Amino acid sequence: EALADPPQRDAAEVRTLDRISVVILTAHRPQLLRRCLDSIAVAGAPCHIEILVGCNDDADTHWWLRTTRPDIVAVALREPRLGAARNELLERAEGQLIVFLDDDTVVPSTFFVDLADLARRHSDAAVFGGPNLAVPTANDFVCAQEMVLRSIHLGPVRNRFTPGAATRWSLCLCNLAVRSSLHARFDPRLTTGEETELLARLTRNGHR
Repeated sequence: EALADPPQRDAAEVRTLDRISVVILTAHRPQLLRRCLDSIAVAGAPCHIEILVGCNDDADTHWWLRTTRPDIVAVALREPRLGAARNELLERAEGQLIVFLDDDTVVPSTFFVDLADLARRHSDAAVFGGPNLAVPTANDFVCAQEMVLRSIHLGPVRNRFTPGAATRWSLCLCNLAVRSSLHARFDPRLTTGEETELLARLTRNGHR
């Protein structure tokens, strides 16, 4: 089925930024998810952060979130297609910016303040993001992987794993923000690369 291109934004919608929605998919990685949520808690102030976690075929994590983290919107999912799973969370998100994070992501302490400032200063931009970098405490194996992924032999894809200003080649779903006024949705048929298709669709519709 064909996906409709997102509508154009009302300029008035980008002048204020009162809430940011964080969308995370997880499955059987509670320790990594807890570390991710801890980093969000530190980085959240003074922004109003809404967190939505989709527990994909993971009843234990869903139960833990529902019983210990009432501030989080925890959704039980059984959806192998990641595009469709993220779309289900997007239907519940209320923020003006939608931030997609992986469950093993650790955000810097000023992440949301910096993002909100960036969104205000660049009101013509629809998508924000950056590279996928190893955390400072990563083990030797992860650091070696990162070095390989930065290799020139990977072509433009290496930008996803190299520090510096973001380009279209460095955008990936572990660190991606989209304005909710776009009403953007992923292709529900996709299980990988869903952000590549979405970004191509946004570009085709004149967004950047």
